Amino acid sequence: MSRRSAERLSAQGPRTDTLAVNRTSLEIPVHFTAMKHKNEQIISKHKQKAMKGKKKLDVEQMKKGLETVEHLWTLQELAHNLPETHINDTNPARSTGLDQEIYTKRLEVNGPNILTPVKTTPILVRFFRNFLTFFAILLEVSSLLCFLAFFIQLGLFYTPHPYPSGLVYDNLYLGIVLAAVVIITGLFTFFTEEMSNSNLDFGSQLATTCLVVRDGGKELSIDPKELVCGDLVKIKAGEKIPADLRVIDFNELFVDNSSLTGEVEPQQRSTNKTHDNPLETKNLVFNGTLVTKGTGLCVVVATGDRTAIGQIAGLVSNTKVVETPLRREINLLVKSVSVIAFVEGIIFLILGFVRTPTLWIDNIILAVATMVANVPEALLPTVSVGLALTAKRMQSKHVRVKKLESIETLGSSSTICSDKTGTLTQNRMTVSHIWYNDKMFQCATSASDTRADFNTSDPTFEKLKRVAGLGSVANFEDTPENMEKPILRRKANGDASEQAIIKFVEPLSTVKAYRASNPLLFDIPFNSTNKWYLSIRQVGTDTFVFMKGAPERITAFCSHIIPEADAEPVELTQEWKDKINGAIKRMSSFGERVLGFAELKLQDKDPILNRIASVSDISKETPETLQIPRRTMHFVGLMSLIDPPKEGVPEAVSLCITAGIRVVMVTGDHPDTAKAIAKQVNIIKGDTVEDIAEREGIPVEQVSPNRADAVVVAGDTIPGLTLKDWNRILSKREIVFARTSPQQKLIIVEHFQNRGEIVAVTGDGVNDSPALKKADIGIAMNISGSEVSKEAAAMILLDDNFASIIAAVEEGRLVFDNLKKSVAYLLSHAYPELTPYFCYFFVGLPLPLSLLLTVSIDLGLDMLPAIAFAYERPESDIMLRPPRKPTEHMVSDRLFLYSWFQIGFIISLGGLFGYFCVMASYGFTPASLVNSGFTYFVANAPDITNAYGQVYDSHQQEDILNKAHAGYFLAVMFGQWANILVCRCRKLSVFQFGFENTAMLLSMLWMVCFAIAVVYIPGLNGAFGASGLFGRDGLIWLCGLPFFAFILVHQEIVKLCWRASTPRSWVEKHLIW
Repeated sequence: MSRRSAERLSAQGPRTDTLAVNRTSLEIPVHFTAMKHKNEQIISKHKQKAMKGKKKLDVEQMKKGLETVEHLWTLQELAHNLPETHINDTNPARSTGLDQEIYTKRLEVNGPNILTPVKTTPILVRFFRNFLTFFAILLEVSSLLCFLAFFIQLGLFYTPHPYPSGLVYDNLYLGIVLAAVVIITGLFTFFTEEMSNSNLDFGSQLATTCLVVRDGGKELSIDPKELVCGDLVKIKAGEKIPADLRVIDFNELFVDNSSLTGEVEPQQRSTNKTHDNPLETKNLVFNGTLVTKGTGLCVVVATGDRTAIGQIAGLVSNTKVVETPLRREINLLVKSVSVIAFVEGIIFLILGFVRTPTLWIDNIILAVATMVANVPEALLPTVSVGLALTAKRMQSKHVRVKKLESIETLGSSSTICSDKTGTLTQNRMTVSHIWYNDKMFQCATSASDTRADFNTSDPTFEKLKRVAGLGSVANFEDTPENMEKPILRRKANGDASEQAIIKFVEPLSTVKAYRASNPLLFDIPFNSTNKWYLSIRQVGTDTFVFMKGAPERITAFCSHIIPEADAEPVELTQEWKDKINGAIKRMSSFGERVLGFAELKLQDKDPILNRIASVSDISKETPETLQIPRRTMHFVGLMSLIDPPKEGVPEAVSLCITAGIRVVMVTGDHPDTAKAIAKQVNIIKGDTVEDIAEREGIPVEQVSPNRADAVVVAGDTIPGLTLKDWNRILSKREIVFARTSPQQKLIIVEHFQNRGEIVAVTGDGVNDSPALKKADIGIAMNISGSEVSKEAAAMILLDDNFASIIAAVEEGRLVFDNLKKSVAYLLSHAYPELTPYFCYFFVGLPLPLSLLLTVSIDLGLDMLPAIAFAYERPESDIMLRPPRKPTEHMVSDRLFLYSWFQIGFIISLGGLFGYFCVMASYGFTPASLVNSGFTYFVANAPDITNAYGQVYDSHQQEDILNKAHAGYFLAVMFGQWANILVCRCRKLSVFQFGFENTAMLLSMLWMVCFAIAVVYIPGLNGAFGASGLFGRDGLIWLCGLPFFAFILVHQEIVKLCWRASTPRSWVEKHLIW
C-alpha cells in the first residue's frame, strides 16, 4: 500500500459496525433527518471554502496523473483495507456500505464530492486590461502630456510667443482625440471578445444524482456531492458516474471513456486488474463518464478534486495562458517607438533650452509634440478592427474566434498537436474492409469515398451482407428528420459496431424492410463471455442460423467455408484457417476491429426448431444446448471496423506539411490504431523502428532510431523519458503519441514550447482541456466537442473539420502579412510628421505643419487605408513558405529603414516641396525663411516684407502659413497614396497584383475627401491650422504628384530587381522589408 493511500485510510477513522443501538422505528427517521441536516451544513461550509479559491496546488504532482492503488488490490485485499465499507468479498452484492456515523466523520474531514471552481478572470479585470496594454499606455501617456501642456499654459495665462497661434487649444484637442482613440478601441476589443467569452464549468460533465448503499445495505438516492471515499455506489446504463469508483460487482458493464481517453467504443469493465495504469485497467470507472450498458456495484476511491476530472480541472485552473506572438510583436513595436520618442523628445527639449532658454514652456510643448509625432496613433484601432474583420471572415469559413489575437498565432504555428477521435476521425465506427472468397476489399468510409472495390452481385458477398444485416440488432431512429439524413450521419440505437454494420448494409438493402421480410425466430444476445451474437431467422421458405462475433469464436463453430463465388462450401482446413488468420492480422495492422460471420441453413423439422419453440429462459441457452456444434456452420467472411478519417483531413495534413507545419497526433487511443490512422491521414509516411524491424526480421532493439523517419510513443513510456530522449523524439517530422493521459498531453505541449516552437492544439474532449489552454492557441470542435474543451480553447471549428484549420492558418498568415503592410504604411508618415519640427528647431523655418494636422495624418488620412489592408487577398506564396520564426519580427530593422529612410524621407521631401511652393508664391524664398520662424508667422508678429517688396501683417502671415500647412499636408497625402499602392504587395508589381480591394480604393477616396474638408471648410480649416487654396494657389495640389510617381517607379524597380535576383541577394537583404 502506498504512503498516500495509507494516510487516506487512516483518516477514515475506526470501524463502527452498527449505526446505533436501541433505536425505535420512530427514532430512526428523525435520526436520518438530523444527520441529513448536519451533512448539508458540512457541505455548505466546504463549498464556501472552495469558492474562495483553490489552495496552492502542486502542479508538478498533478502532471504525474492518478495515483490510485485500489485497482491493484484483489477483492479480499479491498475488503481488508476498507473495513468500514463492509465489503462482502465472497458475495459483493451483499456488501452493506458505510455506517452513517463513519460517513459523517469522513465528510467533515475530507469535504464533499465537488470540484473547486476553476479560476476565472473577473469582468472588470477583463475590461480594464484592454486599456493597460503597452500601446494603450503609450497613447494614454501622450494624451496626459497634451493635457498637461494645455493646463500649464492655461494656469499661467501664458500667451505663446513667439509660437503659432492656437497652440493652447491644439494640445487640448489632441489630448481629447488620443483619449478617445484609447477608449473607443478598448471598448471595441472588450465587447468583441466578450461575445465569445465563457467560463470553464466542469460541473456540466458531472452526475446530478446517484444510488448509494449505506447502513446495513439500505439504498439511498442522494446528490453526488454527498459521496465520500469508501461509499458503495450502484451504477447502471444511462447514468453518469458520480466519482472515481472501483468495481466490486458487475453485469455486462460498459462505459464511455471517450471524454478521458479518446476511445470511440464503450469499454468493458470488470473486477479484475488488467493494467497498472489507472486509466488503462478495467476495474476502475471515472467521474463524469457515462455507463452505456449493464450495471455495477462500486466503491468510491476518489472524490472532488482528487478524481481524474478534478485533476484535469486543477491543471486547467493552474495553467497560465501564453502571451500571443502578435501581442509580443506589438509590445516590441511600442517599446521601440517609445524609446525613439523619448530620446527625440529629450533631445528637442535640450536643444530648445540651449537655443531659447527663456521660453521653457514652449520648449516643453514642442518636446511633447515631437514625442506624439512618433506615435502611430492609428495602429491600435487598425490592429483591433483588422482582427475583428478577419474574425468575421473566418466565421464564414466555419471558424469562430474567441480571442482576436489568436488569429495570427495560428498562422505562426510550427506544430499542430491534434487529437485523433472526433478531430482527425469521424468519431463513429465504419466498415473499412471486408474479406470473402479469400480476397480483401476496401469499403467506402464517407459519402464521397469511391474506393469500394467489391462486387455487390457476388453470391458470397450476398451471403455476407445477409448475415451482417439480419444478424445484427441495431436499428435507425425511425423519425422523418433522421431518415432524411445521409446514411452515415443517421442516428442509430445499438453499440458502435452494430451501427457501423447496418450503415454498411442500408445502401444495399433497407435494413428495416430486409428484417421485416425475414422474421426473427430466436436469438441469443451478445455478452462479453461468449463474444458472439446468434440469431435464427426465416428467410423465404428456409430457416437460417446466423452468427457474428470475434473471429476466433466464430470459426470454432464452423466446419466449412465458401471458397469463391458460386462454389460449394469446402472443409475449413488448417490452410483455410491460416488464410483467415492472415486476413485478421492484416486488418488488425490497420488498427481495425475485426468481426467474423457464419451461417447455417437448417433442414425441415430440424431439432433446433423444436428446441427454440420450448425455450423459456434465453439467458441459459448456448450453441451447445441448441446442438449447433455438431452441425456444419459455414464461415462466410470478415468485416473490419474503424473510426475513419474525416473527409479532407489527409489533404489538409498534406497542405500543412507543404506550409512547413508539422502535424503531430496526440491521442488516448491504442498505439496500433493511432499509427494506422496517422498513416491514412499522412501524418506518418515513413517507417518507424517497428516497421524496419518487421521488414528485416530483426528485433526492434537492433534498429537504430536514427534510421526511422517516424516514431510512435506510448504514454506509459513518457515518465521515463530523459531530455535527450525528448530531443530525439521531437526532432522527427512524423510523430504519434498514443495512450496519453491529459497530464501527458500537457507535458508534450510544454516540451515543444521549450524548443521554441509555436504550438497549436486541437481537441474535443475534457482530457484535451489542459493542453488546449497551455498551447499558444487551442482549437476545439464545436459539434463533438465538450463544453469544457470549447471554453478552454481560443478558437472553435464550427464544422468539426480539421480541414478548416488550413483556411484558418492562411487567414492567420494573411493577418500577419497585412498587419505588417499596415505598419510599414503607418510608420512611413512618422518622418514627414517629425520633419516640420526638425526644420523649426534646426533651421528656424516657420513651422511647416500644425500640431492638429500632424495628428490628422494618423487618425484622419491614414487610419482607414491602414484598416483596409485587412481586406487584401493573400500573396501567391503564403502557404508555400515556412512559418515565421519567433525571431522574425513584424517590425524589423529593414522595415524601419524602408518606412523611415526610404519612403518616409521621400514623402517628407514632397511635403517640404509643397510648403516652399506656397511660400514662394507669396514671395518668400527658402533662404529668406531661415531663422524667421522665431519672429515671424506667429501671433502678434511684426510686419514682414517679401522679395518683391510686399508687406504682410500678422494676420496675413498667419493665412500664408496656414496655406503652406495645407500644401505640406496635401503633398503628404499624395505620397501616402503611392505608399498604399507599393505596400499592397511586397514582391509583385502593383499592376500584376491588381486592384480588387474595393475597401482600399474607397479609403483612398476618403483621403481626398478628408483633405478637402480640413483645407476648405471654414471654421474646420482654422481649427486644424490650414487655409483654402483657391485660384493660383489651387495648383499646389499638383506639388505631390512628382513624388507620387517617384515612389511608385522606385519601388517597381526594386521589386523587379528582387524578382530577378537569387534568394538572399543584396536587394532582398537591404531594400526588402
